[in-house]
Amino acid sequence: MYRWVGFGVVGISAICGIGPRLAAQGTLEFANIHQDLSALRHQVAALKLSLEQVELDQQKLKSALAASKEDYKQLQKSYIDLLAQHKKDAEALLDQKHNTLLAELQKVLIPTLAKAELDYPKTGISYTVKKGDTLSKIAQEHHSKIAYIQAANHIQDPHKDLRPGQTIFIPQGK
Repeated sequence: MYRWVGFGVVGISAICGIGPRLAAQGTLEFANIHQDLSALRHQVAALKLSLEQVELDQQKLKSALAASKEDYKQLQKSYIDLLAQHKKDAEALLDQKHNTLLAELQKVLIPTLAKAELDYPKTGISYTVKKGDTLSKIAQEHHSKIAYIQAANHIQDPHKDLRPGQTIFIPQGK
């Protein structure tokens, strides 16, 4: 390798014992290598800057991803809260509709039952309710009507007011 010490082409050729033309060619190669090395240094510096920018962008993306995850969690919580509120609202509306329907049924059924209570046959038989019995089954087996049995025994809700072991009056006739 050539070492530049300030002698110039003539000084190098005299020291090394080579001709001026060959010394000039060596100096030119040295200058080219020096220029290539300088270009490589610039490219390395540019790559370092690019790498730093990539690392900054990566950090920003990580922060954005963390914020997105937090946003997703908040949206999920809001959705769950909204579903819970809708469920409460639906249950309240269902209860309201149930109560309204029940009131309407009572307006119709109570007068009907009162009329049936006054209008059922006063003759009939006593019967002990068995497990699995329904008003419909009992009425059919004893040739009576459900309304007569309900009126005679003051049964408003057969599911609550009709129990196994209970003795009821079954009107017959008419």
